Amino acid sequence: MPAFTANFVVLPIHKVVPLQSSAEKMIKQKTMEENTMIEELLNKLSALAGTDDFEYESEEIIEQLKDEGAGFEIVEKLFTIIENHPLDDFGMPGAMVHYIESFYPDYLPLLIDSVKRTPTMHTIWMLNRCINGKFSREELLSALREVAENDNTDKAIRDSAKSFLDYQTEK
Repeated sequence: MPAFTANFVVLPIHKVVPLQSSAEKMIKQKTMEENTMIEELLNKLSALAGTDDFEYESEEIIEQLKDEGAGFEIVEKLFTIIENHPLDDFGMPGAMVHYIESFYPDYLPLLIDSVKRTPTMHTIWMLNRCINGKFSREELLSALREVAENDNTDKAIRDSAKSFLDYQTEK
């Protein structure tokens, strides 16, 4: 028969295995359920992208995400939604951008990565907004320059990047 200690069971083969209390199991289950709800809300947001109702509906979904305890960990997923719809309007700036920008300046590396992966009208617009801030100006300008000079980027996105770059370098 195994010998019991405060938080561990010592099995006859002398292997120590941590015990999970009922509270720990409930917390783990709740976290899994919250993550499922967060994933469902992100999927709903993604399905709405590109629709006429996006700007209005996204406000409600972003509020639900906040209520579910979503935090910085979903920012990259929000960028993926934007990347999947490179020419779409997500609002000016819209609930999604307000949510992302609530993590300023921590989200800047994710924004730069997104722009390098798949530049979009919205992410270069966000990049331009950030250049006006006090963090990472040269790195942000460099990312914008890469988009403006990349012939493989959609012409509308490239032209917009050039316009932002001209504006920023003339300041």
